[in-house]
Amino acid sequence: MGQWFFNLISEAENMRIFSGILRLSLSILCGGILGIERGKANRSAGMRTYSLVCMSAALVMLTGEYMYEELPEIRPGWAPRSSAGSVFWERAVL
Repeated sequence: MGQWFFNLISEAENMRIFSGILRLSLSILCGGILGIERGKANRSAGMRTYSLVCMSAALVMLTGEYMYEELPEIRPGWAPRSSAGSVFWERAVL
């Protein structure tokens, strides 16, 4: 491929939107692969379910990263992984 393609890729890596779309796409792909494997084993949750769950988890983490970068007043006591941890903690307590 031409040099212009590699220049385009290197520029795109710096863009937040491209990174988010790439992460969401990979999460959907990985969830789909897991779902296909479960579907072949005749389990209840299949490709659509796993794709949606993986995409939702990636979206929650992307939102946390965005909030951490864009809202500096919350940085001292909050990290992006705190939101995911609180969800698991509330589920465990209930």
